[in-house]
Amino acid sequence: ADMGIFSAEECDARSEIMFENYTTTLSVEVETLINMIETGILPACAKDMAKYQAMPSLAGERQATYDSIKTETDKLKQLFDKRPHDLQAEAKYLCDTIKPQM
Repeated sequence: ADMGIFSAEECDARSEIMFENYTTTLSVEVETLINMIETGILPACAKDMAKYQAMPSLAGERQATYDSIKTETDKLKQLFDKRPHDLQAEAKYLCDTIKPQM
């Protein structure tokens, strides 16, 4: 330690802190994104679609786009619920599976 070299325990502790920070940050981002979509974006989509009730042909691709937002958000929620609870495995899952879905 007097040469500025970490012991194995110190390296493990630093690694665990980094994994915890990463998983916590990404989890907050996922939950925030889902909340924003469900409370802001989807209601706005529904309000927008209501404007085209009399003439659905003018809506263009809106219906498909809004349906896709809902479908992909549901998929994100399902994937997030399946995340492992081992810290290192969870970090890898969040990076490789959740981030691409976001």
